[in-house]
Amino acid sequence: MSAGAVTPAAPPLLACPLALLAPRGPRVNNVNSLFRYGPQTPTLIFYDRFRYRLLPYIYSLAWRVTHDDYTLQRGLPMDWPADRRARAIGDQFMFGPAFLVAPVTEPGAESRAVYLPPAAAWFDFWSGQRLAGEQTVQAPAPLDRIPLYVRAGSIVPLGPVVQDADGQVTELEIRVYPGADGDFEWYSDAGDSYDYEKGQRRVVAMHWDDSTRTLELGEAQGSYPEMPGRVRIRLVVVRQDHGAGAEVATATDGAGEYTGALLRITAGGTKTLSRHPPSGPPGRGPTRPRPRRR
Repeated sequence: MSAGAVTPAAPPLLACPLALLAPRGPRVNNVNSLFRYGPQTPTLIFYDRFRYRLLPYIYSLAWRVTHDDYTLQRGLPMDWPADRRARAIGDQFMFGPAFLVAPVTEPGAESRAVYLPPAAAWFDFWSGQRLAGEQTVQAPAPLDRIPLYVRAGSIVPLGPVVQDADGQVTELEIRVYPGADGDFEWYSDAGDSYDYEKGQRRVVAMHWDDSTRTLELGEAQGSYPEMPGRVRIRLVVVRQDHGAGAEVATATDGAGEYTGALLRITAGGTKTLSRHPPSGPPGRGPTRPRPRRR
């Protein structure tokens, strides 16, 4: 199954975890194509672009599946085994360590109850609103939006809007969801072979120190011939209406250039950036081979 594919019998939540998000609505002629959903096509294009922005996050998690036997799509009891309420919920899941996804499966629903497990805080991905954990909230869920929350302490690397996954990332928007310290390993390789199995890969440990509001990118572990020598880093510390939603953030809380050496960026005054224009209709899904288990 390709990323984003939804089978005819599947409820329109998501049939593939790498799709992450999918709107609800009928297809025309039962043909599974991005442009066969009638009035819902713009929504599908929006989420397809969002998935491309998430590739640095998703690809890094795929490496963890290979290297650590990690699980990308996680039932809540996997992260909160002692929480009785989490154990009773079967229609929410974590997508990696950061995202809590609450699909909407009821026809015509405009909202749904979402349980936020224990955490220092949660953030509504779409608005940046900060919420306490261990509570149930009523999440807005119009037809073009799925309830999506991010755990405090999460570090989420986002790439630019692209048409395919063939190129190397030379710019990262790193969103940090404050309220707790956090860690993330950013993984990259050539993306067109199995040379990563021979050690041709780069892993960069990221750490967020919440007390000093500092993001640290550690020394690069490993390399590969196609690896960019410099990656522009833009730090966005999320809050209400700042660093919210799927679009490229128009303001940053710090910036730097990663060359493989230790880099620290402390959040300071917000600097306004020009908005990146949309890159046109999305093309085919990513074709880069994801790291596989040995």
